[in-house]
Amino acid sequence: NNRVNLQMADPEFSAEELARYNELIEKGEETIDSSWEKFYEGVGFKVWRAPKEGSAGLYKYRSIGTIHCPAEQYFAFYRDLDYWKKWDENCEILEILERPNENTQVIYWSVSWPFPLTNRDYVYQRFSKYYPEAGLYMVRGNTVTHDKRPPGSRVRVVEYDCVCACKQSEDGKTCTLFLDTWDDPQASLPSWLLSWVTSKAIPAFLTKLDTNAQKYKM
Repeated sequence: NNRVNLQMADPEFSAEELARYNELIEKGEETIDSSWEKFYEGVGFKVWRAPKEGSAGLYKYRSIGTIHCPAEQYFAFYRDLDYWKKWDENCEILEILERPNENTQVIYWSVSWPFPLTNRDYVYQRFSKYYPEAGLYMVRGNTVTHDKRPPGSRVRVVEYDCVCACKQSEDGKTCTLFLDTWDDPQASLPSWLLSWVTSKAIPAFLTKLDTNAQKYKM
């Protein structure tokens, strides 16, 4: 029996959530309150962070930026795990364990960490759907457990949440990306060192997202 232990509440986005994400995309930095600090600003993207409640030394991250391709292309790119394995050199294993329905996948993801740190892995459920009434491509993900991939030699990340919202620009050539992420990598590193690693990893990842989404052929 390889059934997944579903720990995600109803993954559908409510009308209220869609309205909120539309506002976050349209108003951008205006929606960032004093609880967030700017963490990175570069070409096309800005990233903020805020302390994660109940998790000393850990942060949640909010990114807003531009992807230089149409929203439909970015959404197809983001969902294509076979293509993802080709461009993300930190991706060691990426496989679908189960498809509960057409919008939902249970995914196993193993990530290479730099020596001497142990590689991390995740089992998470990803819900992705286009909401035409809101003009939003939405993705929601969080960790679950699954019999096919019990914890092994890698460090299992058991706390991970992600929401991604994508909206087409008026000219149809680019799209705005809004990304909220949080995970506990369970790394026994000093907080300053973890912050330094994250400050390098997030901008590099966002740049790779944009570059490879542009190359993607639907």
